[in-house]
Amino acid sequence: MLIHDDGIELSAVLEVPEEHDGHRLVILLHGFTSAKDRPHNIRTAAAMRDAGFSTLRFDLYGHGESGGEFRNHTLFKWISNTMAVIHWALEHGYDELYLSGHSQGGLVAALVAGMEADLIRGLILRAPAFMIPQGTRDGILIGGTFDPDHIPDEVDVIKGLKLSGDYLRVAQTIHVEDAADRFKGPVLILHGDQDDTVPLEDSIKFARRYACCDLRILEGETHHFDQNPERMENLIWGWMNELEESVPVNKKDAAVTEKKVIPLSVISEAIEETMDEWDQFYNVVTGEITSIPSSDNEFVDWSEYEEESEAIDESDNYVRLPSQYELHEYDIMERFSEEKNSATLMKALRGRKPFRSFKDCAIDMGLDQAYYTFRSQAYVDIARKWCMENEIPFTE
Repeated sequence: MLIHDDGIELSAVLEVPEEHDGHRLVILLHGFTSAKDRPHNIRTAAAMRDAGFSTLRFDLYGHGESGGEFRNHTLFKWISNTMAVIHWALEHGYDELYLSGHSQGGLVAALVAGMEADLIRGLILRAPAFMIPQGTRDGILIGGTFDPDHIPDEVDVIKGLKLSGDYLRVAQTIHVEDAADRFKGPVLILHGDQDDTVPLEDSIKFARRYACCDLRILEGETHHFDQNPERMENLIWGWMNELEESVPVNKKDAAVTEKKVIPLSVISEAIEETMDEWDQFYNVVTGEITSIPSSDNEFVDWSEYEEESEAIDESDNYVRLPSQYELHEYDIMERFSEEKNSATLMKALRGRKPFRSFKDCAIDMGLDQAYYTFRSQAYVDIARKWCMENEIPFTE
């Protein structure tokens, strides 16, 4: 089908699950030089339909089967395209809208969500290219360089393609931070730690900036999520299912007769031992900590944990401990680097694989044990703050 935006025809595909309510729709944006029918975009849409959401994939200006020349596309044009698709969806009865984008499409989805925060319920971003605007202000685009104060008429990009200088001029005026601050809905960011196109560091920073964000770093995954696509699909499916029904994160208002006093070290050690795709719950009455797999954990037999899960669901006595993604180890590494006044460690954090590079660098410098001691103390501070926020009595 075709959707029109200011004289440009946008080629689109609307797909609905077998059981749908006619209200929930995810609009998917592809990336730079990509198209709606690329395998990873199709698989992403399929996972969303499995979760009960209709999906609409479309080709943006200058890409795929839509109108316009690649050379002349800009972020403004992509924003206009996306808003036109949103208005089409609203006119056709879809009033619970979500945006999902990959790479440059993720950037545009984030920008539009900030502009139309009243219309967009949530964001699913895969390796979002948050770095493009700042890169153009610094004279960098896709590894190439230019004079940011004297924009050329045309620049060479990947695969022998060329872009008009207007692309750079537009991108320089955009500040993604403003859009992130305006959007208060739930956000899922997926990013592979082997992505050599878009810096993982940017996703980490924006995950901290969003009001409600779940960042999932996929070990061994690349920019196009082609190493283990099933894991990406399961993460999206699980997150979207939890949009409707989720385990409460904070139950500090639970009615209990008496809360057990807990040594702070018990909480900090539990936090330090937290694992990817597992959730830990603290019972404020008994002082026990229960671990169950998160909903997107595909490596365990969930039936073995049904009893514990039901007990947590049915009681007001459980409070979830911070997850691995809420510990913000990147911040801890950054503070350690600053304390050591180490430009070498800071440089490692600015690289493509910040976690691995930092730890390798710390080992080479003989600072690995000092870092682990520093991190343990940081976890104690996190545990103390968590106890205070949830009104849990503790001893030092």
